[in-house]
Amino acid sequence: MEILEIVTVQEIKERTTIQELSTLCDEQPETVNKYIKIVSAKIRTKIDQEIFKVGENYEIPSDLKMACISLIDSFYNRTIKAGNTGGKMQRTSYTEKIDDYSISETYSENNVFSFYGIPTDGDVLDILKKYMSNESRGLWNVNLH
Repeated sequence: MEILEIVTVQEIKERTTIQELSTLCDEQPETVNKYIKIVSAKIRTKIDQEIFKVGENYEIPSDLKMACISLIDSFYNRTIKAGNTGGKMQRTSYTEKIDDYSISETYSENNVFSFYGIPTDGDVLDILKKYMSNESRGLWNVNLH
C-alpha cells in the first residue's frame, strides 16, 4: 500500500515557520517531498490512512496537516539543520580554561514530548491521538526533566 502524503510541498511553503525550509520548497522541492514522506510514514504507523478515504480520494483534516507541518519543521531543525540523528541535543552550560586544561559542562536539551524521535509538543500529540485507534496509541516518550 502506498503511503499517503499528508501535506504537499506547497502547503509546507505556505505554513512553515522556518524561512530556510520555505526557500528549500522553491529550490529543491524533491528534497522537501522526501521529508514529507519520512514524516508521513511515521504518522502512518499510528494512524490508518483509510479513515480519510472519501470515494476514490483522501481528505486530510486541516488539524492533521498542521500537526504534520509542525513535525516536519521539528524534523528539519533537529535532524537536517542541526545534524542530530541521535535524538539528544547537547548544549554547553559552562566552560573554563586554565593554562592547557579546559573543562566544559553540557546538558541535554530535550523536548518534553517526541514522536518517533521528532521533538514536538502536547498539542501536536493530541491532534495525532485524535485520529489513532486505541490499539495504536502505545507509550509516549515523556521526559519530566
